[in-house]
Amino acid sequence: MLKVVGISTSLLKTKVAPIMRLDDGYIKSISEAGALPIMLPVYENLENAEEIVAELDAIILAGGVDISPFYYDEDPVMVTTYQPERDASEMMLLKAALKRKIPILAVCRGLQLTNIALGGSLHQDLKMSGYEDVVHHRDTVKADGPDEVYHFIKIDKDSKFYSLMNKEEMVVNSIHHQAIKELGKGLKPVAWSRDGIIEVAEMEDYPYYIGFQFHPERLTVDANHGNEFKKLFKDFIRSIDL
Repeated sequence: MLKVVGISTSLLKTKVAPIMRLDDGYIKSISEAGALPIMLPVYENLENAEEIVAELDAIILAGGVDISPFYYDEDPVMVTTYQPERDASEMMLLKAALKRKIPILAVCRGLQLTNIALGGSLHQDLKMSGYEDVVHHRDTVKADGPDEVYHFIKIDKDSKFYSLMNKEEMVVNSIHHQAIKELGKGLKPVAWSRDGIIEVAEMEDYPYYIGFQFHPERLTVDANHGNEFKKLFKDFIRSIDL
């Protein structure tokens, strides 16, 4: 039977009506891995999150806008933008997924959300926190808005991620201005950028969780690493039956 993977969506507010949207890379990556991707809409109050997650075999917490710093007891800085509706919706989905112990991939915002849910906090802006001098994590120069940059990460050999990539260092994409500051309980960092930012984390005592600060769904089409990241998504789907 075809496995079903729920993927959280972004909320784009327009003058006509709000639009739910999702990077096509997630859809292609899951489809090519042999499962059915389902877009999960943003609800302002997702009281039936457990019922929704009960219909899923696995879940992806996708990238997107910042998360409200009120969740980790900080006032927002001027460059922080967040959507309370999406924050509340995804927090409930994540908690329901953790309760059911289904496989989870968390991408960029998704990793940050997990960290907050487990009691951690974020650098609200890397430049304001003293980063960006050694490694650039986002291109903010282009006239049409932020775009990907690329940098090295170092991978812990004692990790699931290393077993899939089979290398201690590699180049990944990057399009974020926030990152993990205080680590949430139960998360284990397994890869770092050269300036010490956590780029990949796994979860202790959980069947299958990998969180990325970069975007593996975009790297599946990369000339150098595409096959490696396609293997990652296949492993994610394969884990459903373990």
